Amino acid sequence: DLAFCPSIGANATEEWIDRVRIGSIDNQSGNNEGYAAFPEQATSLEVGVPYTIFLTPAFDGGPFNENWSVWVDFDLDGQFEAPEELVFLGEESQTEVTGELIVPPGSPLGSARMRVIMKFNNPVADGCEDDYDYGETEDYCVTITAASGIADMVGDAVRFFPNPSDESLFLELPAASRGTTIDVLDNTGRTVLRQTLNQQRT
Repeated sequence: DLAFCPSIGANATEEWIDRVRIGSIDNQSGNNEGYAAFPEQATSLEVGVPYTIFLTPAFDGGPFNENWSVWVDFDLDGQFEAPEELVFLGEESQTEVTGELIVPPGSPLGSARMRVIMKFNNPVADGCEDDYDYGETEDYCVTITAASGIADMVGDAVRFFPNPSDESLFLELPAASRGTTIDVLDNTGRTVLRQTLNQQRT
């Protein structure tokens, strides 16, 4: 219900956002003449969890080189500011882009606006770039929820050692936590290791 900064492609006759998929959002929208909002299309995003996002362009006369970015207005000030509110930046492509979107730890919980921008040839500087030459912007609703990781479930019963560590890190859990899957992420949020724990210490 807030007034969000405008963002519209000045010319969407030859390239536009055709489909956005993430979580429970699956919207094949077609050409919306540079901008469209879809408040009925919504999903929940858990803090720190990687979600696969699929972004599909469509062309009339293309294909062309498209740059994709996804923004979330976490602080609900009507702006989409870099880098704090940039949650996905795709590589330039002429076909569907697939990647991982992660809501960073510490993000405010609750309802927020998610903005998807596809721009020809160069990425936008921020989520409020308006009247750019070619491409399209679409807005969606998301609900940011708290992480439900293992630390939240067992609290102080989880031990990591040694700390600090430069090579090996041990994780000790209560016996009841066996069978839990642990994801290790690098500093970009990419999953580099996924392991199911079958013993109390690993």
